[in-house]
Amino acid sequence: FNRAITLNPALVEAYNNLGVVYCNIGEIDKSIEVLKKGLDIMSDSPRLYLNLALNYSIKGDYETALTHYIKAISINPAFNPPYIGIAQLFIVRNQPDVAIDFFHKIEERFGKRAVIHFCLGMAYQAKGLKEDAKKAYLKAYETEPESKEFRDKLYSLKAN
Repeated sequence: FNRAITLNPALVEAYNNLGVVYCNIGEIDKSIEVLKKGLDIMSDSPRLYLNLALNYSIKGDYETALTHYIKAISINPAFNPPYIGIAQLFIVRNQPDVAIDFFHKIEERFGKRAVIHFCLGMAYQAKGLKEDAKKAYLKAYETEPESKEFRDKLYSLKAN
């Protein structure tokens, strides 16, 4: 990816991919630096904001991570990964109630979407509300039956 950036410094996808590689090998600060350079070129990339959020979450800087997840959603509300990242962020922080409130507000703003039900299911499950989690996962699956992730989560919860 460094070569791609050298040949075409405006190739945003190369910055994103290089940032992911650095993250995967544990070079979080380098990853953040590269992703920010990508944003200097293309400031409206939800994927760059998503990957920045993941890096900040790994560093334990949850507030900055949340800011980047929300920015990714504001750019493209149909892009699902930031929603799941936010749910995981609140769950890691042992704040399932905050996650539940947040996703109900998101649902009011963006409507009923499978990923929102899925995230609510994650939060209910983290809170120990198994039946509510099942209902939320079922709604996610019914809304988007082609999603293997939604189906697998529903079936794994039913099996327990």
